[in-house]
Amino acid sequence: MLITDVSAAANRRAQRVMPMGNTRSSAFAAPYPIYLASGEGAYVTDVDGNRYLDFQNNFTALIHGYGHADVTSALLAQLMKGLSFANPTFPEIELAELLCDRVAHFEHVRFTNTGSEAVMMAIKAARALTGRTLVAKCEGAYHGNYDAVEINVSAPPTRWTDGCGGCSLEHDGLAASVAQQTVAIPFNDIENSDRILSAAGCDLAAVLIDPLPSRAGLVQITPEYLVSIGLV
Repeated sequence: MLITDVSAAANRRAQRVMPMGNTRSSAFAAPYPIYLASGEGAYVTDVDGNRYLDFQNNFTALIHGYGHADVTSALLAQLMKGLSFANPTFPEIELAELLCDRVAHFEHVRFTNTGSEAVMMAIKAARALTGRTLVAKCEGAYHGNYDAVEINVSAPPTRWTDGCGGCSLEHDGLAASVAQQTVAIPFNDIENSDRILSAAGCDLAAVLIDPLPSRAGLVQITPEYLVSIGLV
């Protein structure tokens, strides 16, 4: 039997200073999340000493696993020079060059701390460039905690809006006006998506697409669907 008494105690302590005892809602699990102490390769060890094969990899951010020798060496070398600066640096330029060289669609890039910030900036840029305000997104897709895209996120397919383009405000704290800023299109449904996007017409500033949406069950997007909505 798995013993997690130290994690339980850690969560009770954390709840005194953080809602639900953590700052990442997706990491919470009832009755309390497992608190981790260390990682090595593809494995993590919790505060109770239990060892697990880690399939999350910090939500795919750690593709090399924990404690990779080359990554650790690079971090230690940079640590001696400083890890955070307000001004730009050469590594910033080098990473941008690498990305633009590898991805033909990238003309320019801008770095952000989170995906939510990236989506927010992208939508603002699209609205500024087009002079339009309406945004389209797929049912069941998550694009961060930004008001314009926090609609029709968590509902299972049985509660989707059947391709009508309607919006469901599933989270407290969202203004009702958000429903007038976004339309929902059914994932991989060419006919209904085309109808909704055509109706939005000249009011549409951007279409957000996640090729492998986790909230929709990691269903892969079809090439035909991408072509139909004009994204390839």
